[in-house]
Amino acid sequence: KVNTSLTTIGLSYNKIGDEGGKAIGEGLKVNSSLSEINLRNNNIGDEGGKAIGEALKVNISLTWIA
Repeated sequence: KVNTSLTTIGLSYNKIGDEGGKAIGEGLKVNSSLSEINLRNNNIGDEGGKAIGEALKVNISLTWIA
């Protein structure tokens, strides 16, 4: 939430799940430096996906997500 220098992060294959997806969503709402995030193969379900989707409505820096 408070990091201002990270621009790219790869989180694939980390078993993040819905709770992790919700936490990522909260971070994306306020982060203004991250431009790329890789979330492949993490078992993020409907709730986590919804939280990330809501965050993308307000995040203006993220340009690539997988």
